Amino acid sequence: MRHHSGSSYPEKYHPHSEAEWIIWLADNISSGSDRREDAERGSLKPRPPFQLTHPLSNGSSALVSFDVAKLNEMSSAVIRGLKVASAGFDAKPEETYAKIYGFLEGSSLKRIPADTRSPFNDVSLWHHSKLTAAVAACITEHGYHGSEPSSYGFALLSGDADKVSSYIGESKRIPDLNARSERIRVATSSAGKAVADLAGPEAVIFAGGGSLLALLPEGVAESGLNESVKAFEEASEGSVTFTANLVSSSGDSLMRDFGLVWERAGVSLRLRKLNRQPVASIMPVSSERVCDVCGRRTATVLDEQRLLPIDAAPRYESLCDSCWKLRRSGVGVWVEDIESRSGYIAVLKADGDGVGDLLSGRRLKAFGKTVTPGRLATLSELLNGACEINLGSLIRNSGGHVIFAGGDDILALVPGGEALKLALEVSRQFERDMNNSATLSAGLALFPSREPIYLALEVVSRLLREAKSVAGKGAVSYEFLGSKGGVGHSTVTWSDFESLLGIVDLLVASRIPKSQLRRISAASIGEPYRAEAMIKYSVGRGVLPRDHGDKLMHALMVGRLAEAFMIHSLLEVK
Repeated sequence: MRHHSGSSYPEKYHPHSEAEWIIWLADNISSGSDRREDAERGSLKPRPPFQLTHPLSNGSSALVSFDVAKLNEMSSAVIRGLKVASAGFDAKPEETYAKIYGFLEGSSLKRIPADTRSPFNDVSLWHHSKLTAAVAACITEHGYHGSEPSSYGFALLSGDADKVSSYIGESKRIPDLNARSERIRVATSSAGKAVADLAGPEAVIFAGGGSLLALLPEGVAESGLNESVKAFEEASEGSVTFTANLVSSSGDSLMRDFGLVWERAGVSLRLRKLNRQPVASIMPVSSERVCDVCGRRTATVLDEQRLLPIDAAPRYESLCDSCWKLRRSGVGVWVEDIESRSGYIAVLKADGDGVGDLLSGRRLKAFGKTVTPGRLATLSELLNGACEINLGSLIRNSGGHVIFAGGDDILALVPGGEALKLALEVSRQFERDMNNSATLSAGLALFPSREPIYLALEVVSRLLREAKSVAGKGAVSYEFLGSKGGVGHSTVTWSDFESLLGIVDLLVASRIPKSQLRRISAASIGEPYRAEAMIKYSVGRGVLPRDHGDKLMHALMVGRLAEAFMIHSLLEVK
């Protein structure tokens, strides 16, 4: 309790020992500009109910709300859990610490705000305490010598896996994709554990989706960098490299605007990635068969369950030891379980827009906030949870299969008939999770289930780049591959996309024969006056309700009728 020094706090709450002064200073640095030591004039002691609010809000958007009874219940659960976790502390303090940390990480501390004042009640007691402990560990290495944050140095370690999308998409079979995605997850966890073993688990701010961020004492920073790279690349068995970088910062920089320090670390990491020399692959000699999956290593195994129709002489697929190991560990899924009645399936690839601005704190200024260490950890976990948990569940519940989810990225296979509406719902869910203060963009490649998946995997990355290029972001780019009568391709904002799907639903609901709809659609491209006459004729005969006719006329005017009919025709939307 002794981590306040303001005159408004009784002496018994002031720090006395050196350890308490370190906690006091660490608490101030972790709180950043949110912290006020002295009570505001005329302020009242906060009273329940308390709320944990969304970081991307002015305090009006509550994530959790609880009264005194609920707070007492949560507190009692934490105390009981701590007593169990701390049993045997004297015998094995390191193991006990890990038990306590693990218990608290999953406890209700993530639902209790560290500060009850709005709008700063957006960081949980868990995230604030965790980052305070990380800062305290860095100060302890220096030894306490005064209350000025500028007297202490810190190191921010940032790391990122190289060419993750290329690695995951290297193989074109679903079990291989799953195994490669899992390997990235395990390797990222291994890198985080290497840092935790060296500096304590509280040092790891974020580890997921191939990325790592940690706050380290300067004395162990270089070791942390080396160990994280080593752990990641060993866990990935050398298939994926990991680039890491260190940025030094003083305590006052962390306290003043941690987002700028994070942004500087990101720029340095990208430059290091650009300057990194590519790792030379050991290519097989000309007489050796090359792996059909990676195309780099010598093939040593035949997969007798996989026949490749090469030229006029089909043969079994040849794999190297590494790719064969991945294949055996991958979990398969039948394409027939994913495809819709239309015979189409789709690859969906989505990515958050402007995440750099979000984590650097530029968007938080609208709410009168800055990025503190605890708030950055909160935002990172919020982003990762939105993609890995919420969007992942949405896709699985819709009959899809998640290949990769982490950070602000997601890659999935979804039923073709539901793909367009599901993509729209994915964007809506992400915006809800981000309190309507951030968007994502998506690429969607739809293809007949008889076609090889590798084509869609190659196309969907291009589609995502096209969607990202839309001014203001928040867009989707979709394409029908291998469709009869040509390839349908369009890039639109989510708002226009929603309107387009509304027209598709209108075509489904109309009683106009499909042949008539086809003629109207064809006329809308070059002879809109003929299409208009046909719509009015259908209304006059009573085949089409007047309100449906008015909506079709609007679709004709905005030039979306042919596009909507193409979707309706290809996917046989019911």
